[in-house]
Amino acid sequence: MAVVVLAIPAMNVIVQWNASLTLPESMSRIEQVLRASEQAANGMVMMLMSGTSVIDLILSILIMGCLTGIAEELFFRGMLQKLLHVQLRNAHIAIWATAVIFSAVHLQFFGFVPRMLIGAFLGYLAWWSGSLWLPAMAHALNNSLVVINQWLVNTGQSSVDANSVGADGSAADIAIAAVSLAATIGALWYLSSRVFGKSRKATID
Repeated sequence: MAVVVLAIPAMNVIVQWNASLTLPESMSRIEQVLRASEQAANGMVMMLMSGTSVIDLILSILIMGCLTGIAEELFFRGMLQKLLHVQLRNAHIAIWATAVIFSAVHLQFFGFVPRMLIGAFLGYLAWWSGSLWLPAMAHALNNSLVVINQWLVNTGQSSVDANSVGADGSAADIAIAAVSLAATIGALWYLSSRVFGKSRKATID
């Protein structure tokens, strides 16, 4: 859970970088289509998170946070990743291949990289722990934090959009993003080597 929170500023930088990518001039028509698809998807999400009542918040957390997190983990990490692991006989390739597919099916090219990284993180959680509960909870928490942040902005209780923390280019935000990246890497190392350990990974393999 801590990794999800620690990674927010660093992920915001990656999100901003991915969103700013442009295709070559010869592919401008394709870029227009991709951006139109991206805007439509973002518009749908913002519409679902546009409520301002407590009931709206609870429903959004249940649907977009918990239900989506559990359902996607059941399919991607619970079925697809396990299938690829068996077929490819390599956990790392299975995790990253699943993460690429996970990001691709969202049909949002300009958010592909950060979503792929989240998918890989969830994949490693499933592999390290041998359980779907951990990635499902992390996935639900990640989605729920987005929902809660947007609700606080909608209701005027917060003027700070968490999606911009670390990504505005100022010296302070660059420092925040750097600390976020270092803390995230450290937390991932701690999880993989200290919490779960090599013996547990060998058993899962």
